[in-house]
Amino acid sequence: ECYVLLLERIFELSKRAAKEVISWFLFSKDERRLSIPVLVIMIRANMLPIIDLDIQLARMIDTGQPGMVELVVTLIREVLLGETPFVAYDAFFNCTMMLSERAEEDESAISLLSDIKSRYSITSLKKAGKDLESDELRESLGILFSEWVKLYHHPSSSEKTHKAFVVRLQDLGVLHDEDISSMFFRVCTELSVDLYIQAKSTPNVSPYTPFQAADAFSRLIVLLVRYCVEPDGAPGNSAKLDLTTKILYIIVLVLVHSHEQGRSQFNQRPFFRLFSSLLYDLNLFEDQLSNVYYQILFKISNTLHTLQPSFLPGFTLSWLQLISHRYFMAKLLAAESQKGWPFFQRLLVDLFKFLGPFLRQTEMADAIRLLYKATLRILLVLLHDFPEFLCDYHFSFVEVIPHSCIQLRNLILSAF
Repeated sequence: ECYVLLLERIFELSKRAAKEVISWFLFSKDERRLSIPVLVIMIRANMLPIIDLDIQLARMIDTGQPGMVELVVTLIREVLLGETPFVAYDAFFNCTMMLSERAEEDESAISLLSDIKSRYSITSLKKAGKDLESDELRESLGILFSEWVKLYHHPSSSEKTHKAFVVRLQDLGVLHDEDISSMFFRVCTELSVDLYIQAKSTPNVSPYTPFQAADAFSRLIVLLVRYCVEPDGAPGNSAKLDLTTKILYIIVLVLVHSHEQGRSQFNQRPFFRLFSSLLYDLNLFEDQLSNVYYQILFKISNTLHTLQPSFLPGFTLSWLQLISHRYFMAKLLAAESQKGWPFFQRLLVDLFKFLGPFLRQTEMADAIRLLYKATLRILLVLLHDFPEFLCDYHFSFVEVIPHSCIQLRNLILSAF
Protein backbone atom coordinates (compact mmCIF):
# COMPACT_ATOMS: atom_id res chain seq x y z
CA GLU A 1 0.00 0.00 0.00
CA CYS A 2 2.94 2.32 0.64
CA TYR A 3 4.21 1.65 -2.85
CA VAL A 4 0.77 2.41 -4.29
CA LEU A 5 0.66 5.74 -2.44
CA LEU A 6 4.10 6.55 -3.81
CA LEU A 7 2.99 5.54 -7.30
CA GLU A 8 -0.10 7.73 -7.03
CA ARG A 9 2.13 10.70 -6.25
CA ILE A 10 4.33 9.89 -9.24
CA PHE A 11 1.23 9.70 -11.45
CA GLU A 12 0.23 13.18 -10.29
CA LEU A 13 3.67 14.59 -11.07
CA SER A 14 4.31 12.89 -14.40
CA LYS A 15 1.71 11.91 -17.01
CA ARG A 16 4.44 10.19 -19.00
CA ALA A 17 5.36 8.00 -16.03
CA ALA A 18 1.69 7.15 -15.48
CA LYS A 19 1.34 6.16 -19.13
CA GLU A 20 4.45 3.95 -18.97
CA VAL A 21 3.34 2.17 -15.80
CA ILE A 22 -0.18 1.53 -17.12
CA SER A 23 1.26 0.26 -20.42
CA TRP A 24 3.51 -2.12 -18.49
CA PHE A 25 0.57 -3.54 -16.57
CA LEU A 26 -1.52 -3.94 -19.70
CA PHE A 27 0.93 -5.07 -22.37
CA SER A 28 4.14 -6.33 -20.77
CA LYS A 29 4.97 -10.05 -20.88
CA ASP A 30 6.46 -9.86 -17.40
CA GLU A 31 4.47 -12.32 -15.24
CA ARG A 32 4.99 -10.15 -12.14
CA ARG A 33 2.27 -7.81 -13.37
CA LEU A 34 -0.29 -10.60 -12.98
CA SER A 35 -0.04 -10.74 -9.19
CA ILE A 36 -3.56 -10.82 -7.70
CA PRO A 37 -2.76 -8.63 -4.63
CA VAL A 38 -1.05 -6.04 -6.85
CA LEU A 39 -3.89 -5.92 -9.38
CA VAL A 40 -6.51 -5.69 -6.63
CA ILE A 41 -4.84 -2.78 -4.85
CA MET A 42 -4.19 -0.97 -8.16
CA ILE A 43 -7.85 -1.37 -9.14
CA ARG A 44 -9.01 -0.23 -5.70
CA ALA A 45 -6.86 2.91 -6.07
CA ASN A 46 -8.36 3.60 -9.55
CA MET A 47 -4.90 3.50 -11.09
CA LEU A 48 -5.70 0.99 -13.83
CA PRO A 49 -8.26 1.53 -16.60
CA ILE A 50 -10.71 -1.32 -15.96
CA ILE A 51 -12.03 -1.44 -19.53
CA ASP A 52 -8.56 -1.85 -21.04
CA LEU A 53 -7.50 -4.36 -18.37
CA ASP A 54 -10.67 -6.36 -19.04
CA ILE A 55 -9.92 -6.49 -22.75
CA GLN A 56 -6.31 -7.59 -22.25
CA LEU A 57 -7.22 -10.33 -19.76
CA ALA A 58 -10.00 -11.57 -22.06
CA ARG A 59 -7.54 -11.79 -24.95
CA MET A 60 -5.13 -13.83 -22.85
CA ILE A 61 -7.96 -16.22 -21.94
CA ASP A 62 -8.91 -16.46 -25.60
CA THR A 63 -5.35 -17.32 -26.66
CA GLY A 64 -5.25 -20.09 -24.07
CA GLN A 65 -2.47 -18.67 -21.92
CA PRO A 66 -1.87 -21.14 -19.04
CA GLY A 67 -3.38 -20.24 -15.70
CA MET A 68 -5.34 -17.24 -16.99
CA VAL A 69 -8.79 -18.66 -16.24
CA GLU A 70 -7.88 -19.29 -12.60
CA LEU A 71 -6.25 -15.84 -12.28
CA VAL A 72 -9.23 -14.00 -13.76
CA VAL A 73 -11.74 -15.98 -11.67
CA THR A 74 -9.80 -15.16 -8.50
CA LEU A 75 -9.41 -11.48 -9.45
CA ILE A 76 -13.11 -11.03 -10.18
CA ARG A 77 -14.05 -12.70 -6.91
CA GLU A 78 -11.76 -10.32 -5.03
CA VAL A 79 -13.00 -7.09 -6.59
CA LEU A 80 -16.64 -7.97 -7.33
CA LEU A 81 -17.87 -10.59 -4.88
CA GLY A 82 -16.19 -9.43 -1.67
CA GLU A 83 -18.03 -7.83 1.21
CA THR A 84 -17.54 -4.36 -0.30
CA PRO A 85 -17.21 -4.56 -4.11
CA PHE A 86 -15.34 -1.63 -5.62
CA VAL A 87 -16.09 -2.10 -9.30
CA ALA A 88 -19.34 -2.24 -11.27
CA TYR A 89 -20.89 -5.68 -11.67
CA ASP A 90 -19.96 -5.88 -15.36
CA ALA A 91 -16.61 -4.09 -15.16
CA PHE A 92 -15.05 -7.33 -16.42
CA PHE A 93 -17.65 -7.79 -19.13
CA ASN A 94 -15.31 -9.25 -21.77
CA CYS A 95 -13.69 -11.62 -19.28
CA THR A 96 -17.00 -13.00 -18.08
CA MET A 97 -18.07 -13.42 -21.69
CA MET A 98 -14.93 -15.46 -22.41
CA LEU A 99 -15.45 -17.48 -19.22
CA SER A 100 -19.04 -18.26 -20.21
CA GLU A 101 -17.76 -19.67 -23.52
CA ARG A 102 -15.34 -21.91 -21.62
CA ALA A 103 -17.63 -22.69 -18.70
CA GLU A 104 -18.00 -26.34 -19.66
CA GLU A 105 -14.23 -26.79 -19.39
CA ASP A 106 -13.77 -25.21 -15.95
CA GLU A 107 -15.93 -25.62 -12.84
CA SER A 108 -14.50 -22.49 -11.21
CA ALA A 109 -15.79 -20.43 -14.13
CA ILE A 110 -19.26 -21.99 -13.78
CA SER A 111 -19.26 -21.24 -10.05
CA LEU A 112 -18.16 -17.63 -10.58
CA LEU A 113 -20.81 -16.91 -13.22
CA SER A 114 -23.49 -18.46 -11.01
CA ASP A 115 -22.42 -16.38 -8.01
CA ILE A 116 -22.43 -13.15 -10.06
CA LYS A 117 -25.89 -13.91 -11.43
CA SER A 118 -27.37 -14.69 -8.01
CA ARG A 119 -25.79 -11.68 -6.29
CA TYR A 120 -26.45 -9.04 -8.93
CA SER A 121 -29.78 -10.21 -10.31
CA ILE A 122 -32.11 -7.23 -10.50
CA THR A 123 -35.12 -9.39 -9.62
CA SER A 124 -33.48 -10.21 -6.29
CA LEU A 125 -34.08 -6.59 -5.26
CA LYS A 126 -37.77 -7.01 -5.94
CA LYS A 127 -37.92 -10.30 -4.06
CA ALA A 128 -36.24 -8.59 -1.13
CA GLY A 129 -39.19 -6.19 -1.00
CA LYS A 130 -37.54 -3.19 -2.64
CA ASP A 131 -40.01 -0.68 -4.04
CA LEU A 132 -39.86 -0.12 -7.80
CA GLU A 133 -39.30 3.58 -7.16
CA SER A 134 -36.50 2.92 -4.66
CA ASP A 135 -33.20 4.68 -5.14
CA GLU A 136 -31.36 1.37 -4.90
CA LEU A 137 -33.21 -0.19 -7.82
CA ARG A 138 -32.95 2.96 -9.96
CA GLU A 139 -29.24 3.17 -9.21
CA SER A 140 -28.71 -0.45 -10.20
CA LEU A 141 -30.59 0.04 -13.46
CA GLY A 142 -28.73 3.31 -14.08
CA ILE A 143 -25.38 1.55 -13.64
CA LEU A 144 -26.49 -1.08 -16.14
CA PHE A 145 -27.29 1.58 -18.72
CA SER A 146 -24.09 3.53 -18.03
CA GLU A 147 -22.05 0.38 -18.60
CA TRP A 148 -23.88 -0.19 -21.87
CA VAL A 149 -23.07 3.37 -23.01
CA LYS A 150 -19.37 2.77 -22.24
CA LEU A 151 -19.41 -0.59 -23.99
CA TYR A 152 -21.21 0.70 -27.07
CA HIS A 153 -18.80 3.59 -27.60
CA HIS A 154 -15.64 1.62 -26.76
CA PRO A 155 -13.25 1.19 -29.74
CA SER A 156 -13.30 -2.62 -29.38
CA SER A 157 -17.10 -2.75 -29.33
CA SER A 158 -18.56 -5.34 -31.71
CA GLU A 159 -21.78 -7.16 -32.55
CA LYS A 160 -20.55 -10.07 -30.44
CA THR A 161 -20.15 -7.94 -27.30
CA HIS A 162 -23.49 -6.25 -27.97
CA LYS A 163 -25.31 -9.57 -28.13
CA ALA A 164 -23.52 -10.73 -24.97
CA PHE A 165 -24.78 -7.63 -23.14
CA VAL A 166 -28.37 -8.37 -24.18
CA VAL A 167 -27.94 -11.92 -22.90
CA ARG A 168 -26.56 -10.48 -19.66
CA LEU A 169 -29.67 -8.31 -19.26
CA GLN A 170 -31.79 -11.43 -19.66
CA ASP A 171 -29.69 -13.34 -17.12
CA LEU A 172 -30.02 -10.52 -14.60
CA GLY A 173 -33.80 -10.64 -14.90
CA VAL A 174 -34.17 -7.12 -16.27
CA LEU A 175 -36.26 -8.14 -19.28
CA HIS A 176 -38.34 -10.95 -17.79
CA ASP A 177 -40.14 -8.92 -15.13
CA GLU A 178 -42.72 -6.53 -16.57
CA ASP A 179 -42.36 -3.89 -13.87
CA ILE A 180 -38.56 -3.94 -13.77
CA SER A 181 -38.20 -3.80 -17.57
CA SER A 182 -40.54 -0.79 -17.67
CA MET A 183 -38.49 0.93 -15.00
CA PHE A 184 -35.29 0.09 -16.87
CA PHE A 185 -36.50 1.73 -20.10
CA ARG A 186 -37.72 4.73 -18.14
CA VAL A 187 -34.32 5.11 -16.44
CA CYS A 188 -32.56 4.78 -19.81
CA THR A 189 -34.71 7.51 -21.33
CA GLU A 190 -34.31 9.87 -18.38
CA LEU A 191 -30.54 9.33 -18.24
CA SER A 192 -30.23 9.99 -21.98
CA VAL A 193 -31.89 13.37 -21.44
CA ASP A 194 -30.04 14.18 -18.22
CA LEU A 195 -26.63 13.29 -19.66
CA TYR A 196 -27.34 15.49 -22.69
CA ILE A 197 -28.17 18.46 -20.45
CA GLN A 198 -25.09 17.86 -18.28
CA ALA A 199 -22.77 17.58 -21.28
CA LYS A 200 -24.22 20.73 -22.86
CA SER A 201 -23.53 22.71 -19.69
CA THR A 202 -19.93 21.45 -19.58
CA PRO A 203 -17.42 23.67 -21.42
CA ASN A 204 -15.08 22.37 -24.13
CA VAL A 205 -16.84 19.07 -24.81
CA SER A 206 -17.02 17.38 -28.19
CA PRO A 207 -20.23 18.15 -30.14
CA TYR A 208 -20.92 14.42 -30.22
CA THR A 209 -20.56 13.82 -26.47
CA PRO A 210 -24.05 15.08 -25.43
CA PHE A 211 -25.71 12.50 -27.69
CA GLN A 212 -23.71 9.43 -26.68
CA ALA A 213 -26.32 8.12 -24.24
CA ALA A 214 -29.23 8.67 -26.67
CA ASP A 215 -27.36 6.91 -29.49
CA ALA A 216 -26.47 3.99 -27.21
CA PHE A 217 -30.08 3.66 -26.02
CA SER A 218 -31.32 3.68 -29.61
CA ARG A 219 -29.00 0.83 -30.57
CA LEU A 220 -29.95 -1.10 -27.43
CA ILE A 221 -33.64 -0.86 -28.37
CA VAL A 222 -32.98 -2.30 -31.82
CA LEU A 223 -30.82 -5.10 -30.41
CA LEU A 224 -33.40 -6.00 -27.79
CA VAL A 225 -36.06 -6.25 -30.49
CA ARG A 226 -33.75 -8.22 -32.78
CA TYR A 227 -32.83 -10.81 -30.15
CA CYS A 228 -36.26 -10.95 -28.53
CA VAL A 229 -37.36 -14.58 -28.31
CA GLU A 230 -40.96 -15.39 -29.11
CA PRO A 231 -42.63 -17.52 -26.39
CA ASP A 232 -43.94 -20.94 -27.36
CA GLY A 233 -47.31 -20.71 -29.03
CA ALA A 234 -47.14 -16.94 -29.54
CA PRO A 235 -48.45 -15.77 -32.94
CA GLY A 236 -45.98 -14.33 -35.45
CA ASN A 237 -43.69 -11.65 -34.06
CA SER A 238 -46.00 -10.53 -31.26
CA ALA A 239 -43.25 -10.41 -28.60
CA LYS A 240 -41.02 -8.15 -30.73
CA LEU A 241 -43.90 -5.82 -31.53
CA ASP A 242 -45.15 -5.74 -27.94
CA LEU A 243 -41.64 -4.88 -26.73
CA THR A 244 -41.39 -2.08 -29.31
CA THR A 245 -44.78 -0.69 -28.29
CA LYS A 246 -43.81 -0.78 -24.62
CA ILE A 247 -40.52 1.08 -25.15
CA LEU A 248 -42.10 3.74 -27.37
CA TYR A 249 -44.89 4.22 -24.84
CA ILE A 250 -42.39 4.81 -22.03
CA ILE A 251 -40.37 7.27 -24.14
CA VAL A 252 -43.58 9.18 -24.85
CA LEU A 253 -44.44 9.31 -21.15
CA VAL A 254 -41.00 10.72 -20.29
CA LEU A 255 -41.19 13.22 -23.16
CA VAL A 256 -44.66 14.45 -22.21
CA HIS A 257 -43.67 14.74 -18.55
CA SER A 258 -40.54 16.69 -19.49
CA HIS A 259 -42.60 18.92 -21.80
CA GLU A 260 -45.16 19.69 -19.11
CA GLN A 261 -42.52 20.30 -16.45
CA GLY A 262 -40.23 22.41 -18.61
CA ARG A 263 -42.83 24.42 -20.55
CA SER A 264 -40.83 27.20 -22.22
CA GLN A 265 -37.56 25.63 -20.98
CA PHE A 266 -38.33 22.25 -22.56
CA ASN A 267 -35.34 20.93 -24.54
CA GLN A 268 -36.49 18.83 -27.48
CA ARG A 269 -33.06 17.98 -28.90
CA PRO A 270 -32.25 14.82 -26.86
CA PHE A 271 -35.65 13.34 -27.73
CA PHE A 272 -35.20 14.23 -31.39
CA ARG A 273 -31.78 12.59 -31.37
CA LEU A 274 -33.21 9.45 -29.76
CA PHE A 275 -35.94 9.06 -32.38
CA SER A 276 -33.69 9.94 -35.33
CA SER A 277 -31.02 7.49 -34.11
CA LEU A 278 -33.70 4.85 -33.73
CA LEU A 279 -34.78 5.36 -37.36
CA TYR A 280 -31.14 5.14 -38.47
CA ASP A 281 -30.46 1.96 -36.47
CA LEU A 282 -33.67 0.32 -37.70
CA ASN A 283 -32.59 1.00 -41.26
CA LEU A 284 -29.14 -0.41 -40.45
CA PHE A 285 -30.71 -3.66 -39.23
CA GLU A 286 -33.51 -3.78 -41.80
CA ASP A 287 -32.40 -7.16 -43.18
CA GLN A 288 -32.27 -8.74 -39.72
CA LEU A 289 -35.66 -7.22 -38.84
CA SER A 290 -37.25 -7.96 -42.20
CA ASN A 291 -40.34 -9.61 -40.68
CA VAL A 292 -41.16 -6.69 -38.39
CA TYR A 293 -39.34 -3.70 -39.89
CA TYR A 294 -42.36 -2.02 -41.48
CA GLN A 295 -44.62 -2.90 -38.58
CA ILE A 296 -42.17 -1.09 -36.28
CA LEU A 297 -42.28 1.93 -38.62
CA PHE A 298 -46.07 1.88 -38.35
CA LYS A 299 -45.78 1.90 -34.56
CA ILE A 300 -43.36 4.84 -34.72
CA SER A 301 -45.93 6.59 -36.91
CA ASN A 302 -48.57 6.00 -34.24
CA THR A 303 -46.14 7.40 -31.67
CA LEU A 304 -45.56 10.55 -33.74
CA HIS A 305 -49.32 10.92 -34.10
CA THR A 306 -49.52 10.93 -30.30
CA LEU A 307 -46.78 13.57 -30.18
CA GLN A 308 -48.42 15.83 -32.79
CA PRO A 309 -47.85 19.61 -32.49
CA SER A 310 -51.42 20.31 -31.38
CA PHE A 311 -50.70 18.36 -28.19
CA LEU A 312 -47.00 19.17 -27.72
CA PRO A 313 -46.17 22.51 -29.39
CA GLY A 314 -42.71 22.52 -27.79
CA PHE A 315 -41.78 19.45 -29.83
CA THR A 316 -43.04 20.80 -33.17
CA LEU A 317 -39.73 21.45 -34.95
CA SER A 318 -38.35 18.04 -34.02
CA TRP A 319 -41.65 16.39 -34.93
CA LEU A 320 -41.58 17.94 -38.40
CA GLN A 321 -38.01 16.80 -38.95
CA LEU A 322 -38.90 13.27 -37.86
CA ILE A 323 -41.92 12.83 -40.11
CA SER A 324 -39.79 13.99 -43.07
CA HIS A 325 -36.78 11.86 -42.06
CA ARG A 326 -35.25 9.99 -45.01
CA TYR A 327 -35.54 6.68 -43.14
CA PHE A 328 -39.16 7.33 -42.22
CA MET A 329 -41.14 9.22 -44.87
CA ALA A 330 -39.54 7.53 -47.88
CA LYS A 331 -39.62 4.08 -46.26
CA LEU A 332 -43.23 4.46 -45.15
CA LEU A 333 -44.45 5.59 -48.58
CA ALA A 334 -42.44 2.90 -50.37
CA ALA A 335 -43.89 0.07 -48.26
CA GLU A 336 -45.41 -2.85 -50.14
CA SER A 337 -49.01 -2.46 -51.34
CA GLN A 338 -49.06 1.15 -50.12
CA LYS A 339 -49.56 -0.07 -46.54
CA GLY A 340 -47.72 2.94 -45.14
CA TRP A 341 -49.77 5.58 -46.97
CA PRO A 342 -52.63 5.89 -44.41
CA PHE A 343 -50.09 6.36 -41.61
CA PHE A 344 -48.29 9.22 -43.35
CA GLN A 345 -51.58 10.77 -44.49
CA ARG A 346 -52.66 11.00 -40.86
CA LEU A 347 -49.40 12.75 -39.90
CA LEU A 348 -49.77 15.32 -42.70
CA VAL A 349 -53.33 16.02 -41.59
CA ASP A 350 -51.98 16.54 -38.04
CA LEU A 351 -49.53 19.08 -39.47
CA PHE A 352 -52.15 20.96 -41.51
CA LYS A 353 -54.57 21.08 -38.56
CA PHE A 354 -51.87 22.64 -36.40
CA LEU A 355 -50.87 25.19 -39.02
CA GLY A 356 -54.45 26.07 -40.00
CA PRO A 357 -55.29 28.65 -37.28
CA PHE A 358 -51.95 30.43 -37.78
CA LEU A 359 -52.33 30.55 -41.57
CA ARG A 360 -55.70 32.28 -41.25
CA GLN A 361 -54.03 35.26 -39.60
CA THR A 362 -52.93 38.22 -41.70
CA GLU A 363 -49.34 38.05 -40.49
CA MET A 364 -47.22 35.06 -39.52
CA ALA A 365 -44.68 34.92 -36.72
CA ASP A 366 -41.14 33.92 -37.66
CA ALA A 367 -41.52 30.44 -36.14
CA ILE A 368 -44.75 29.77 -38.07
CA ARG A 369 -43.18 31.10 -41.27
CA LEU A 370 -40.36 28.62 -40.78
CA LEU A 371 -42.83 25.77 -40.30
CA TYR A 372 -44.76 26.86 -43.38
CA LYS A 373 -41.65 26.87 -45.55
CA ALA A 374 -40.67 23.43 -44.24
CA THR A 375 -44.16 22.15 -45.05
CA LEU A 376 -43.87 23.47 -48.60
CA ARG A 377 -40.58 21.63 -49.02
CA ILE A 378 -42.09 18.37 -47.80
CA LEU A 379 -44.97 18.76 -50.27
CA LEU A 380 -42.53 19.48 -53.10
CA VAL A 381 -40.67 16.25 -52.32
CA LEU A 382 -43.96 14.34 -52.26
CA LEU A 383 -45.03 15.95 -55.52
CA HIS A 384 -41.79 14.88 -57.17
CA ASP A 385 -41.40 11.37 -55.71
CA PHE A 386 -44.91 10.28 -54.69
CA PRO A 387 -47.51 12.25 -56.71
CA GLU A 388 -49.92 9.30 -56.52
CA PHE A 389 -49.98 9.67 -52.74
CA LEU A 390 -51.10 13.31 -53.01
CA CYS A 391 -53.70 12.33 -55.61
CA ASP A 392 -55.23 9.62 -53.47
CA TYR A 393 -55.53 11.77 -50.36
CA HIS A 394 -55.97 15.23 -51.88
CA PHE A 395 -59.48 15.70 -50.49
CA SER A 396 -58.50 14.99 -46.86
CA PHE A 397 -55.59 17.44 -47.17
CA VAL A 398 -57.46 20.28 -48.89
CA GLU A 399 -60.32 19.93 -46.43
CA VAL A 400 -58.16 20.98 -43.44
CA ILE A 401 -56.15 23.69 -45.24
CA PRO A 402 -57.62 27.22 -44.99
CA HIS A 403 -59.10 28.56 -48.26
CA SER A 404 -56.74 31.51 -48.08
CA CYS A 405 -53.70 29.20 -48.44
CA ILE A 406 -53.87 29.05 -52.21
CA GLN A 407 -50.21 28.06 -52.61
CA LEU A 408 -50.54 24.99 -50.37
CA ARG A 409 -53.83 23.87 -51.95
CA ASN A 410 -52.57 24.33 -55.51
CA LEU A 411 -49.38 22.43 -54.72
CA ILE A 412 -51.41 19.41 -53.63
CA LEU A 413 -53.88 19.63 -56.51
CA SER A 414 -51.04 19.95 -59.07
CA ALA A 415 -50.29 16.26 -58.45
CA PHE A 416 -53.16 15.39 -60.84
